[in-house]
Amino acid sequence: MVTNGPTQAGAGHSGLPFRSSSDTEGDVARTLGKLEAGGKDLAIIRLAANSPGMFRPFVHMADALLNRSRLQARVRECVILHLAAHLDVRYEWAEHVPMSADAGVTDEERAVLATGTLDDLSSFTDLEQMALRTSRAIADGAITPDDWATATKVLGEGAMVDLVLTVAWWGAFVPTVIDALGLVDPAATS
Repeated sequence: MVTNGPTQAGAGHSGLPFRSSSDTEGDVARTLGKLEAGGKDLAIIRLAANSPGMFRPFVHMADALLNRSRLQARVRECVILHLAAHLDVRYEWAEHVPMSADAGVTDEERAVLATGTLDDLSSFTDLEQMALRTSRAIADGAITPDDWATATKVLGEGAMVDLVLTVAWWGAFVPTVIDALGLVDPAATS
């Protein structure tokens, strides 16, 4: 269950600097410059910039999942918030609260998602409930062929693959990066 947000600042035990376009070079500097100009230079992105060879692929994958997915933004954000609460990844939760608001998720719905359970999804549409339950089954390694077939009929094959990639990214990969870097507070950028 997610509580009231971050409890410590910065990159915690990693000690890595938060990079910017002014202290990087080449593709990293150009990409960070674009993100900075748009206000999208999140702390996790600035830390990832410490690995120049991996930085752009990291940014491209996040961008693809956020902006090119066949999942509706509201469905995606509900799934991400549920995973963040279920896994108690406070940084991820805090980063996605404004994104979820932009996608139409209400404070009341976020309160339900913050429990990290699937007990009462009555405030969500049938599609959102199915996506939440399916995402949890994927995350838990418990997706059955029947679950897959049902979800694919509703979402379509492309969106189903996008759901799997969303769960893998925000339910496994990103939490591992956050935990390993000790990143807790998205507002801490120095």
